[in-house]
Amino acid sequence: MLKENFQYSTLILSVVMITLFGLQHFIPEFTDSYKLEKDILQRPWILVTNIFLHANIVHLLLNLFSLVLFGVILENFIGTKKFLLLFFGSGIISSFIASFFYTSALGASGAIFGILGALAVIKPKMMIWAYGMPMPMIIGAIVYLVINIFGAYYQLGNTGYIAHLSGLAIGAVFGFRLRTFNKKIKENFSVIDKELDNYEKNFKLR
Repeated sequence: MLKENFQYSTLILSVVMITLFGLQHFIPEFTDSYKLEKDILQRPWILVTNIFLHANIVHLLLNLFSLVLFGVILENFIGTKKFLLLFFGSGIISSFIASFFYTSALGASGAIFGILGALAVIKPKMMIWAYGMPMPMIIGAIVYLVINIFGAYYQLGNTGYIAHLSGLAIGAVFGFRLRTFNKKIKENFSVIDKELDNYEKNFKLR
């Protein structure tokens, strides 16, 4: 696997989110000042700042779990520079798209779904645990896609389904671009696919 420039930025991002969550609870108006709202032309920086804010402790913990679990894997494979490009790119673009559908929003879900989308393309056979059952990464991404389309169509709860779908699409495009144009990553896919195939064969024989 590729490990160049691997500096654990995933963990640094997590620490920033935890720190800002504390500030949200100790500084009045902090959340309102930096969450995503309709006035992005007057305050374009909220496209970035809202990524690091969360509505409550459950929201924060769920995003941190996904970010650390999937982010470390992806960063270890593609390197820190590309990982951060994907994280902020999918986070900012999904926030921009979400601003047309919601009066306000906050959270790292768009960026995290970007990571999921990229992993679904880059490591489609990687086994994950989703919704109480093991499944390949590509199947998990399809399940996430269907659930979020359903949620967006029926407007279920206060979840930012549009941001999720946007991030997933951006991550998938990013992953396809890496598989197609990045020579170092492309050369490693054949090796990784063989390793996974051998692992699956050995697992079945046990």
